[in-house]
Formats: sequence, C-alpha cells, structure tokens
Amino acid sequence: SFGARFGIGKIEVTPDKIRVETPEYAGMLSDGSTYRVWAEDAEAYIANTDLISMTNVRVVLERTDGVRREASAAHAVDSVFDWASQTLTSNGPVVINYSDGSTVHAEGLVHEADRNRWTFTKAVVTLPDTPREEQE
Repeated sequence: SFGARFGIGKIEVTPDKIRVETPEYAGMLSDGSTYRVWAEDAEAYIANTDLISMTNVRVVLERTDGVRREASAAHAVDSVFDWASQTLTSNGPVVINYSDGSTVHAEGLVHEADRNRWTFTKAVVTLPDTPREEQE
C-alpha cells in the first residue's frame, strides 16, 4: 500500500538481523479496507528482510462495508509477516473479535491480506446469536 504509515520504537541492528521494538504499520488495501498491524517487537534477518518475525502481534482490519476484524496472537513468538506476499502466519493462539460480537479462537492463523482470506487451525467460532426455529 502506497498510503501506508509506519511507527517504530528502538531499533537494534546486528550483522545478521534487524530488531525493532513496538513496530506499527497501517495502510489501505486495494478494495478500500484499512488495516493496522502492530507488535511488541519484530525482527528480520538481513539475508531475507521480506520475512518478519513478530511477538505479541495484533491486527485490525476495517472493511468498507463496516465489518471490523481484530486479531491477536498474544502468546505467539512464532508469527511471521511475509512482506512480498502480504501474508501473516501465526503458529500460536489467535483470538479474533468481530464488531457484531462473534469471536474466533484458534491455534493458528494464515491471513492473506491481498485476497482477504483467513485460514484457521483448530478454530472455535462463537456467534452472539444463532437463528432458531420458531417455537409454536
């Protein structure tokens, strides 16, 4: 996204990797949805800066139709954002809260931002209300 904004805390550079405290990235997808990604810290190896490992990552996506998705991988030390493919992969616990009260709890997540596709591992979905058969 060319309209993106960045935020960073402390930066540490070693010969083999870059580590950033409290990184934040926000932008707009091609469909007009806005997103924000932030984490406790992020690091990438100099040899492959397109793969960014993150700790305690959070993502907020707001679609143009008003649907808001919030995802977090609070205990994951194994979240990677592939910049080239715009894909976030988390191999730790994930919680997503929707604006309508629905929630998703999963053991893992792959989010392909350019396709707006969310794939979960061992997920439990809770709906605030489900349709019921009319009682007579």
